[in-house]
Amino acid sequence: MKGSSLLTDVLLSQWLQALRSDILITTRSELHVAAARFMPSEVRLVAQEHVHYFQRSEPVRRRVEACIDRIDALVVLTERDRHDYIEESPWPPGKISVIANAVQCPLRSPVVERRKVVVAAGRLTPQKGFDRLIDAFVPVARTHPDWQLHIFGKGPDRGSLKKQIKRREMSSHVRLMGWEDHLDQVFSEASILALSSRFEGLPLVVIEAMNQGLPTVAFDCPTGPRELVTHGETGLLVPNGDVVAFSRALTRLITNSPLREIMGQAALIDASRYQLSAVGPQWEGLFKAVLSVVRTDPANAPRRRGPRGRASRIGRPALRTRAGGVKV
Repeated sequence: MKGSSLLTDVLLSQWLQALRSDILITTRSELHVAAARFMPSEVRLVAQEHVHYFQRSEPVRRRVEACIDRIDALVVLTERDRHDYIEESPWPPGKISVIANAVQCPLRSPVVERRKVVVAAGRLTPQKGFDRLIDAFVPVARTHPDWQLHIFGKGPDRGSLKKQIKRREMSSHVRLMGWEDHLDQVFSEASILALSSRFEGLPLVVIEAMNQGLPTVAFDCPTGPRELVTHGETGLLVPNGDVVAFSRALTRLITNSPLREIMGQAALIDASRYQLSAVGPQWEGLFKAVLSVVRTDPANAPRRRGPRGRASRIGRPALRTRAGGVKV
């Protein structure tokens, strides 16, 4: 992993060996393997994945699969990803759970009216596909010059995206907005969310936009958009990489404000599925299930008694409980 060294490896192994929590949640493949190797046998291990199955290289997948017996549960973000794990790997179906990302955003902020703005947000990297979003917006801007595309985020592709905007003569229509700490306010004032990613896990930006009543136009990339956006009801899905179809979908919403309003209201209602109040109990249920399993392997018993329900988490910050910032 980036930033790792022999020293960090030693410190991590020492921390894992000294762990006394009932449950450890790891959120990267490398950490799944390290925890399985070094932590005390009585600690239950929940491996949480934030990218889809095929995004991991085969050698990485195999290293994790070698630890299946030591991992008590695998948590993935989408039903599609669970299906891929079952079909493509030796993971027992009973060990795989689907728990979506959660957000705790304020409900739609009151504004007088929506602006004629298509908004996008994310780290400026090839994964997020802002290059193809800019291309998709060119014909939109030519036929609807009163509309703009605002892209929020920072990252290594900022320079190349600026050059692309200039080359496509879109400087008056496409703006790179930089980092924004209050995306909920941005979403409450915009009219459409555009998700142009080449791949995802489960894009939080869509959930945050839904919570502000925004319809989404998204490439149907693996994985996440199809599980968040109900085509024709809360937004529009187009084939992954079909820039022309993306332009047409944007135009369809731009030219039909009643449809935007209907889809936005449906998205706002659907967003309740991803509130912490809905997702939290799923985690609690998983913890109870993991702790209730009696291990038959003598090497893993007896378990040391301790405060029930204590869980440690490494590899990723705790769930964000407010809107703002850009999902990376």
